[in-house]
Amino acid sequence: MIFKNNMILFSCLLAACTTVENIPETEHTITPMEFYQSFNMRTIYSSLGPRLRYYCESFPHQFFNIVKKSDNYLELAIEGHSQWFITFSSGNSITLTDNAHGATYLTSTQYDLAITESHDEWHAIAGKTVYPGSPEADELEPMGEFIRIASDCNLYQKND
Repeated sequence: MIFKNNMILFSCLLAACTTVENIPETEHTITPMEFYQSFNMRTIYSSLGPRLRYYCESFPHQFFNIVKKSDNYLELAIEGHSQWFITFSSGNSITLTDNAHGATYLTSTQYDLAITESHDEWHAIAGKTVYPGSPEADELEPMGEFIRIASDCNLYQKND
């Protein structure tokens, strides 16, 4: 009788574990507001590279103001300096057009994004330049080193 009860208990536990294993994880999809609040700009190459080496901040909301926003589009601007146009695609993929005013910096790059395990920060994991185009760049390339925060960085004061 004890053996039969143990087998029933074991079978129930095995069924419960198997059921849990078969539940697919739902992938978290980035939204325009999540990008604005928690995308680590230090994980990509952009016209803001020199600023990121000088200032302590890392996220778009600390530099940019929102110009336009929809479910799959975000336009950001730093008054008189830069504009970012971000189009959101499926699979946490974005196309970011970076236009620096008063300079000759204009690129459009496709990035695949991932969220950290703690779900508090998005970062680029792969990217490829779309404009200016390169025939050799058919595949997204893994991203390299982050732009580190300097120990003597300065706080950025954005104009709202």
